[in-house]
Amino acid sequence: MATVNENKYEQTEIIYEDWHHADNWNEALQHLLPHKPYCTNNLKKGLLVRPRKSALKHKYIQLNPPGQTVFFTIDIDYKVEYAGFPEDDNLAMPLFCVRNRRNNHVHLIYGLLYPVCTTSAAHEAPLRFLKAIIDAYTERLKGDPMYSGLISKNPWAEKKWRVHKLSTCLYSLNWLAECRGADLSKKPIKRAPEEEIGLGRNCHIFGNVRTWSYNAIRDFWGHKFSEWFDAVKFKCGQENSRFPEPLLDTEINQISKSISRWTWKRITPQGFSASQRNTVHKRWSKESRQEEGIKLLTMGMSVNEVAEELNVTRRTVYNWLTEASPEDVKKIAEFKPENLSEAKPWEDMGVSRRWFYRLKKRGEI
Repeated sequence: MATVNENKYEQTEIIYEDWHHADNWNEALQHLLPHKPYCTNNLKKGLLVRPRKSALKHKYIQLNPPGQTVFFTIDIDYKVEYAGFPEDDNLAMPLFCVRNRRNNHVHLIYGLLYPVCTTSAAHEAPLRFLKAIIDAYTERLKGDPMYSGLISKNPWAEKKWRVHKLSTCLYSLNWLAECRGADLSKKPIKRAPEEEIGLGRNCHIFGNVRTWSYNAIRDFWGHKFSEWFDAVKFKCGQENSRFPEPLLDTEINQISKSISRWTWKRITPQGFSASQRNTVHKRWSKESRQEEGIKLLTMGMSVNEVAEELNVTRRTVYNWLTEASPEDVKKIAEFKPENLSEAKPWEDMGVSRRWFYRLKKRGEI
């Protein structure tokens, strides 16, 4: 069970009383890590995949599960003299400041109250919002803008790093953005694919492969899903190969699964045919009503009467007039509506004005 303090600053502070049987805050945070994260004691020797309990003993660890951003890290690659966090009251306080004892370089680790989905099933707006926040904090703290964010200094490896536990707060994106020190007014820097890092790579692959898949799946109708999945994965791999630091295979697999499953389920031959029929029906329905509206205008009906008769707006009738042929426009212009209005032949016939025009349109009078 989680309780939230009412103070404005502490309204993002969650005190976990019984979450996954956690005995303390540190253990609760560890339950947010992947079940089998990447980890290593030496980045030059590559990454290992280990169960969470074993990975927590390594110097470096993957904080975010595949397809989610729960933590983000600001990498400060210069000597930092302060003991913990910079003296800046305008920024949110991170969970941890993990310091290298030899050169005083640090990793500042923040936690999110609501994890952000990073698969193709996610909306792009939260992804771009989070990326803008990370960019703003990186600039304010003079962090490394080329840090990819996959592997962080392990804040639970206190024998290997000097760890400052600064906060127990998980923040919402809105709260992080409202901090006075975070300037989100600047337009995001548009990078070429080979310059993208961090969440920018996810956004780039999502946008390009998802758009490509909407038409490409038509070539795989009648084939097996595995063939479509392989094609999507190959396309994701092509986009990923353009980055200086590509996403890991597990992340590419996650993106490929999301895109291929979504399109395979929703873009089908039956659905496509129905969509085409609806489009053609709407187009012909619109054209037939427009022709009928022009005919009624040439017969002497006013714009208001035509709009009421065909259940359209007056603006639509005026738009039809702009598309009418010169001959029809001439007939409408030469017609004097007061002739019928003054004569009111429908009264002599004992019918309504609308029914009179309907009979006239049929050629019965």
